[in-house]
Amino acid sequence: MSPGVPSGTVRIFDTTLRDGEQAPGAGLTAAEKLEVARQLARLRVDVIEAGFPAASPGDFEAVQRIARETKGGVAVAALARCRDGDPQRAIEAIRVAERPHLHVFIATSDIHLAHKLRMTREQALAEARRWVSHGRERLGQDVEIEFSAEDASRTDPDFLLQVYGAVVEAGASTVNIPDTVGYAIPAEFGELVGRVVALVGRDATVSVHCHNDLGLATANTLAAVQAGARQVEVTNHAIAGLPRERIRYHVCWGSWPGPHSSDVPFKDIADLILRVRAGAYSIELANPRHEHEWRLWEHLKLPDDAILIPGVISHATNIVEHP
Repeated sequence: MSPGVPSGTVRIFDTTLRDGEQAPGAGLTAAEKLEVARQLARLRVDVIEAGFPAASPGDFEAVQRIARETKGGVAVAALARCRDGDPQRAIEAIRVAERPHLHVFIATSDIHLAHKLRMTREQALAEARRWVSHGRERLGQDVEIEFSAEDASRTDPDFLLQVYGAVVEAGASTVNIPDTVGYAIPAEFGELVGRVVALVGRDATVSVHCHNDLGLATANTLAAVQAGARQVEVTNHAIAGLPRERIRYHVCWGSWPGPHSSDVPFKDIADLILRVRAGAYSIELANPRHEHEWRLWEHLKLPDDAILIPGVISHATNIVEHP
């Protein structure tokens, strides 16, 4: 039996208001997030991941409002990078909740460590331990502290198990296994989850967060549950059916500095983008690889009453947060 999750049950961690808002066309104000959160609470999900408080003052406000209002045993989670400033902001936002749930993460795959974080494995492991321990010290022994190893399915399995063992020792009560780029297949993912369960399942709840790039998110999630996972991180269709004028579609080639030589040219996807029923299109053509492609708009026709939002460049953060 996983700690914190009754035998024979699975905890539903709803991330519609955080990861769901990363989906094309999804953008919610603080008031709209609160409205969705109320419906999620009525559905009796176990955890509402309300947002990423360090991303903006607006997201901080939304998370804090949801944390303050949500009652009845539904936990409110906030996401934070294992990076000075993020966990403090998240803790401040959720401290007012009846059931706060801190969710910290750091990438662990070699490709992310080398090209995004520019860290060694040892540095990433130290940061993971540091911020899990910080959350436990600040929030106490009874609060859920969750750790995610971003890009877990592409991480060296032995190093991944080392990280999960270390964070549980540091105070994590849930460890999450994300298939960040939708890379996994059910047989392999189930085997990986089984190894994590065998290592830490007596001391922490094992969770999964599957993306659907190859259409396998549901199959991977079910394989994980069969292998012993007792929390599933999911989104729902609460943001479906919004009026067109309230939907914006954001296209991004990533914010990393350096060559974008493998990017898909805008001309190859423009027609597909314009099929999306959106009131505004935010297209990142400010980076040097794509700035010349603005000329395409001399020939492309926007849908009636649609708005084109110019892209801008910023490297204040190493995680992509859509505007």
